[in-house]
Amino acid sequence: MRFHITRNTGGLSRSIERGTKGIEVVLRYSLFNIFPTSVEIILVSGMLWYVYSIWFAVTILITMIV
Repeated sequence: MRFHITRNTGGLSRSIERGTKGIEVVLRYSLFNIFPTSVEIILVSGMLWYVYSIWFAVTILITMIV
């Protein structure tokens, strides 16, 4: 009877659930925040390179990274 009283049956499932929630938060943040911003910076730098010169694109790219 002591074995059944001292067992933590929900501990493992709780840890797994927290881990999956953490992975979900990281993926959601990167999908909706980091990825679109990176694409926008790359597209704007490419347009500046095409229209003006590479130095405008590099300047904007470095400014956005820093």
